[in-house]
Amino acid sequence: MLDIIVTHYKEPWEVGKPLFDMISLQRGIDFGMIHVLLINDGEENHLPDELFNEYPYTVEQIDIPHGGVSAARNAGIDHSHAEWINFCDFDDTYSNCYALRDVMNILPADNYDLLWTQMITEDFTKGNDMLILTPEKSTFVFIHGKYYRRQWLIDNGIRFDTEFSFQEDSLFNAIILAVLDYHRIGKIKTLIPPYIWCRRGGSVTNSQENEDKAVWGHFRRNVKVCDFYNEHLPEWRLSEMLVRTTYDTYYMLTSKQNVSTDLRIRLINGFQELMQKYGEHYRKPNDDTLRQIQEISRAELIDKPVDGDFDTVTQWKEMITRKVA
Repeated sequence: MLDIIVTHYKEPWEVGKPLFDMISLQRGIDFGMIHVLLINDGEENHLPDELFNEYPYTVEQIDIPHGGVSAARNAGIDHSHAEWINFCDFDDTYSNCYALRDVMNILPADNYDLLWTQMITEDFTKGNDMLILTPEKSTFVFIHGKYYRRQWLIDNGIRFDTEFSFQEDSLFNAIILAVLDYHRIGKIKTLIPPYIWCRRGGSVTNSQENEDKAVWGHFRRNVKVCDFYNEHLPEWRLSEMLVRTTYDTYYMLTSKQNVSTDLRIRLINGFQELMQKYGEHYRKPNDDTLRQIQEISRAELIDKPVDGDFDTVTQWKEMITRKVA
C-alpha cells in the first residue's frame, strides 16, 4: 500500500535511527502494508544491513552512484511498487506512534492523487530546540507530509529535476499542482501533525555556505515553473507566476542581507532574461490571487508588509528591465 522513500547521504546512523525506531513503534497498522526504501546517494554510504534486522517492517537498501537528492528520490520512484509513496528525509521522523495509522486508515483513496497533512518543524538552527506548527499556506513548498499516488506520477512523467539540489521539492510540487489544477488533492485530518521536519544547522541545505545556492535555487525554480506554465497552461496562469517571481526576486534582493554581490548580479541578469522572454504576459492578477502572492512571498522572505507593494514591486521590475532595454 505505502512505500516510504528515505534518502541517505553521508549522515551517520545516529541521525536516521529515530525515524526507523518511530516507524517500528507505530500502532494500529499492518507492517506488511508498508515498505521502506532506503536510497543511498553513493554506494559507499550503504549502512550495515543488520541494523534493520529487528524492525517489524522490511527495509530495502538501494545504492546508486552519487547524483544528489533529486536523483535519489527518482530512484525511489523507479524501485517502488506500492500504490502510494511518502518521501522522508533521513534526519526527519514521525511525531507519534499513531502517525501512520491516521494515514493508512485513509488509503486507498480512489478520488485523490495527492494527499497531505500538516506538519511540524523542529528548528535547531539557532541553537534552540523549537517546535513550530508549519503554516498551511506554505505547506506545498515541501514534499514532507505528502502522499503521492505512484502510478499517477509515472503516467504524467513527473520526476524530480536532477539539476536542482535546492528547491527541488517545491518545483516537484509546483508541477504537480499545475497538472492537477488543485483537483484530486485531499487533506488528511489528524489530531497531531504526523510528520516532523528537522532543520539542523549542520545539514546540507542549512549550512551557511549554501545560502547563495538556496536563494539561486529559489529563483531558478520559479523560472522552471514559468516555462512549464507557458507550455501547458492558460496565459493567465503564466501571468500570475511572473508576478510571483517578480515579488520573490524583489524581496530576495532587498530583504536578504547576506546575499553575495555575485548572486545579486546573477539574480538581476536572470530576471532580465526572464522578462525579455515573457514580459509581455506580466499584468496585475485579481485581488485574491495578489493577496496570496503577497502573503507567501512575504512569509518566505520578509517579516513585514510593504505599503502598496504591488506598485512598488512593479516599479522595480520596470526599472530593472528598462536597463537591459
